Amino acid sequence: MDFLRRMNPLLQCYVHFVLDKIPVDDRFLDRMNDGAPYSEGKAIPPVDFKIWESAVWLNVTERELVQTLTGDYLIKRKKDVLPTDYVLENSLLPCIVTLDDKKIVRFVYTDRQSNIEIYYRPDADLNQKALNSAIPRLMCSYR
Repeated sequence: MDFLRRMNPLLQCYVHFVLDKIPVDDRFLDRMNDGAPYSEGKAIPPVDFKIWESAVWLNVTERELVQTLTGDYLIKRKKDVLPTDYVLENSLLPCIVTLDDKKIVRFVYTDRQSNIEIYYRPDADLNQKALNSAIPRLMCSYR
C-alpha cells in the first residue's frame, strides 16, 4: 500500500478519510484539502486491499486490463489498447443462481438465456496479480 504516498494529494485525503474511518462532520469537504497525509508521513493503516470490485469498474468505465510487450500490467481505455497488448479476459457470462438447504448460494455458468450474469476470468490468479500491479499505477496517474 506504499503507492498511497505517490498519489495525488486530493486522492490521498479521500483515501485517508475512508481507510482511517474519519467521522463525517461539518468539515467533510474541508478534509478533502488537508494536504497529502501519506506523503507527509501519516501511517498507512494495515488494511488488505481488495480488488474484487475492480472488474466492475473496468467494465463500467470501458477499460481493459492488459499486459504490454514489456510485461507491465496496465488498465487502459479500450480505444487505447494496442494490437500488441494482451487483454486479460474479464467478462460477464449468464448464470443460474441456486440456494441449497444450508442457505449456500451457488452460481453456475449456463449457455441458456438468463437475466443474471456473473464475472468470468479464465485465470483468477493471473487476474489478481495483474490488478495488484495495475491499480496502484492507475491510482498514481490521477493528477
